[in-house]
Amino acid sequence: MRGQKQVKWSDELVLEKIRALAQTGSVNLERVRREDNRLLMAARHRFGCWENAVKAAGLKYDEARLTPPPKWSKETILKEVLEVVRTRGEDFRGITRVNKSLYTAAQTHFGSWQKAIEAARSFESTGALPTMKVFTLKTSFGKEEEVAEAVQIRARTHRGMKMGKVISTPRLRGYLFIEAMDENELINLTSGIRHARGVIGQASQDEIRNFLVPEVPTEDLKEGDLVDVIKGDLKGEVGRIKRIGPGDDVALELVNAIVPLTVNVKLEQLKKSIHG
Repeated sequence: MRGQKQVKWSDELVLEKIRALAQTGSVNLERVRREDNRLLMAARHRFGCWENAVKAAGLKYDEARLTPPPKWSKETILKEVLEVVRTRGEDFRGITRVNKSLYTAAQTHFGSWQKAIEAARSFESTGALPTMKVFTLKTSFGKEEEVAEAVQIRARTHRGMKMGKVISTPRLRGYLFIEAMDENELINLTSGIRHARGVIGQASQDEIRNFLVPEVPTEDLKEGDLVDVIKGDLKGEVGRIKRIGPGDDVALELVNAIVPLTVNVKLEQLKKSIHG
């Protein structure tokens, strides 16, 4: 490669590289062929074959040959990317020849090599691993499943797009929840999909919880029951049901108030009290 320093291979350098490779999890032939073909050629030139070079490095070839390639976690990928950037620069274009396994893992987890570099820079400064966010996509009413399938198909063929789950729930008609790393990328991805009406922003945890967590059936409560308030601003209070009106509106008398106080709450906010 133009501009890249030529390595002068010696027996000791080949063995040193093999031992260093072994420390990352594997020196099997397929891995070295993918990640460092120059090392493989040097090993064959100086030792006759890869097996002889591995044995000369003090490793058992059968074990090395059967050892699977390392499993890439996000943190491991980011640390390796940072090391590549430090030693070769952000504009280095030979990563597929030097470490194809890392390049592939970076694309899988972050969408592209450049996005992995950006995530690595953020990880270096904050110490926090990047996580997906959940966005809300508006759809035509009743077309949620059709849009969800179209989004997933397009994501698989959209180079550089990292997307997670696409969630449709019967409790929220006309909308989808979609996991993605970046809102603008999701907007571009969903643009032009039939019945997709646009990304309307990031969903809050409360929104997700309200629509995805199944509703708990309300207890069979009646007037006069002592109840605990389990939701809303009065959570933790104890009261007695005075009246249950239309729409499950409840007139509740708080028993711990300094003066008699009746408030209006919803039936779903109440649970039969453990105190009574």
